[in-house]
Order: sequence, then structure tokens, then C-alpha cells
Amino acid sequence: MKDKLIKPSDIVFTAVIVAVCILIWFFALPKAQGGVAVFRLDGEIMAELPLQENAEYEMSAAYTNLFEIKDGCVRVAYTDCPNHQCEKTGAVSAAGASIVCAPNRASVTIEGEGGQVDAVTG
Repeated sequence: MKDKLIKPSDIVFTAVIVAVCILIWFFALPKAQGGVAVFRLDGEIMAELPLQENAEYEMSAAYTNLFEIKDGCVRVAYTDCPNHQCEKTGAVSAAGASIVCAPNRASVTIEGEGGQVDAVTG
């Protein structure tokens, strides 16, 4: 008689591992609660907008950056700077994360409650 390839204990073990992974993922992710997007131009604070409210904010100097706050994240929706690296950064939402447009000397940093960020890659 052949042994079953999958035993009931294998199914239970797999379900427990999946449940533990989901719980770790849910509780370990940084939350953007109370977060604020701080917009700076030449190091000077231009605006502070809450991440809980969808909005757009435009900064112009040598170039123009249009920032979009949506669903608790902020991103560069449009820029006319030469390399578009700030657009390529994507959306950020964790406390300590930032997007920088070096040619325009503009940046946005997430401040407030959230996870402790060791590194942000894009």
C-alpha cells in the first residue's frame, strides 16, 4: 500500500505557517497614522500636509514638481527636471522616508508616527 503524498498533518502545519506569516506581516508593517508630508524647497519648509487627506502640492523653482498625496502615500506625479529620478522613486509612506529632486532643490519627507526605517530603496 502506498503512503499518501500529503497527510492531514502537512495541511495543518502549512495552515499554521501561513497564519503566522499573515499575522507578522499585518503587525510588523509601519503604519502611516498621524503622518505628515513636509515639503521643503532649498531646505525651507514650504508646507506640511497630512497623509490622511488626498491632495496635490506643486513646488516651482528651476523646475516644477507636482506631488500627489493619495491613500496615505506621497509621490511625484509630474516633474520637468532633466533626469526624472524623483518620479522613479515611487510612492513613500513610512516615517523617515523621503523623495528628493536635486535639480529643483525640492524634497518631501514623511514625519510623524510610523515604523523606524533603517533604509528606503526605490
